[in-house]
Amino acid sequence: MKKTFLNATHLRILALVLMLLDHLWATVVPGNNWMTYVGRMAFPIFAFQTAQGYIHTRDFKDYC
Repeated sequence: MKKTFLNATHLRILALVLMLLDHLWATVVPGNNWMTYVGRMAFPIFAFQTAQGYIHTRDFKDYC
C-alpha cells in the first residue's frame, strides 16, 4: 500500500486555512504582513487542484 503525505483533501484544507489567514489580515487583524505572505500561497494550491481536476476529468465541457 502506497502512503501519501498530502492528498487532495489535505491540500484543499491547507489552502482554505491559508486563505483564511490572508482574509483575516485584511479585516480583523490589520498590520500583520506575515499573514499576507503565508496566505498568498493558497492560490497556487487551488490552481494546481484545478489543473489536476481538468487533466483527470472525462467530460471537459462539464468540468468547465
